[in-house]
Amino acid sequence: MTRKAKIEKLIYRGWAEGEDLVTKEKILLRWALPGERVEYRFFRRKKGVILADLTAIVKPSPWRIKPRCSWFGRCGGCSWSNLTYQQELAWKEWVIREVFETVAQVDLQEKINPIIRSKRRYGYRGKTELTFSLDPKGQLVAGFHQPGRPDQVLAIDRCWLHRPIVNQALMALRRILPQTSLPVYQPRTGQGVLRSIIFRTNREEELLIGLIVENQEKMSLKEKRLWLDQFRQQLGKQLVSFWLIKERRRPGEPVEVAKEHWWGAEFLTEAVAGIDWPIGPLSFFQNNAEQAEKMIDQLRRWTKSHLASSARLLDLYAGTGFLSLPLAHLVAEVVAVEIDAEAVVLGQKLIQARKVKNYQFFLGDSSRVLTRLLEQGLSFEAVIIDPPRAGLSKKALRSLLMLRPQFIFYISCSPVSQARDLAYLIKKGGYRLIELQPIDMFPCTWHVESMALLRRQ
Repeated sequence: MTRKAKIEKLIYRGWAEGEDLVTKEKILLRWALPGERVEYRFFRRKKGVILADLTAIVKPSPWRIKPRCSWFGRCGGCSWSNLTYQQELAWKEWVIREVFETVAQVDLQEKINPIIRSKRRYGYRGKTELTFSLDPKGQLVAGFHQPGRPDQVLAIDRCWLHRPIVNQALMALRRILPQTSLPVYQPRTGQGVLRSIIFRTNREEELLIGLIVENQEKMSLKEKRLWLDQFRQQLGKQLVSFWLIKERRRPGEPVEVAKEHWWGAEFLTEAVAGIDWPIGPLSFFQNNAEQAEKMIDQLRRWTKSHLASSARLLDLYAGTGFLSLPLAHLVAEVVAVEIDAEAVVLGQKLIQARKVKNYQFFLGDSSRVLTRLLEQGLSFEAVIIDPPRAGLSKKALRSLLMLRPQFIFYISCSPVSQARDLAYLIKKGGYRLIELQPIDMFPCTWHVESMALLRRQ
């Protein structure tokens, strides 16, 4: 049985929110747009809200466009590609405003800048990961998890969001899968081998591949030749590196990861802000390099406007120093904190190669290193924070307030986590939001990056 509703707005996590035309109940569904009248099928109820499946568009939005992708509505990767780009940007700004005004209770007024649009709406992603699975016929395939159905994988042969070279690699992958003797990994039983495959690319259309397996200590020479030869034949010189990533899971223990370099260069490199950044198969790196350049430009503007050349800068969750190394020449000293040992090693190699004398790394958890820095009596005029999606822990927030930096540059891919943390800093630490800069790092999706500048009063 279908029901009818009117869609009112788009909200965080990509849902369309509307109202049932008869019962006036609130509904959430995907693929619909504001202003549309739709037909839907009840899926389930959660906290008094109907979660629904869209069955028909009765009255379409004037901003609705035909998506490029033939899997739109099933894949979920480009969930807002049925919307004009100008309207996509407008709704992302609106979502950030609503999140900050409800979660952080901050009236943004003139504090929010217009969102920085992406030059490319398609072909921008530098990382793609496909999961191996079996289709209904029992054939080995690779694809994306379907939204709301994590146990189901949608096999694809191209994607409009990642760079074109990946679509070429998928042609080779389709030839490999019928020939490989490796069984797919089954999460429920813990049996099998093939888990997923990672493609890392740069703007030069070079490619690094990481094949992720389970229960496999050593690959046979025949299998190794199959995977390498097919990809090298398809990609030629554009394939620059190939890795085997071996995972092992034991009940109650962290996942063990071992990497085996099969072929080519050790790393892929991407030039951003005048620096060649090394990227491994599991490295964290911004997915949209063009927009990452603009992010660093914004940090440079804030640094020049608010910090003296004698200032000391602390970078938490620093990675290889991506956000702070381009700022080192503007301040007296930079201290970078990172928990991943490989990222620290790569970052140290970068500062040595570039002969940067005022930059140092601390290896460890940000909360614990902050405690050490406080015990040493160190002080910093500004702190850069780019935490995981979950945001800062309470311990990290308390340590940050004890550090009392004059400025905080907070970058986040989760406006909800960012707004929650900013509410704490404003209420407990006396900080004031000076400027908020949204950046569209992920066109055609509901995801949006946000940069916040805070000043201690």
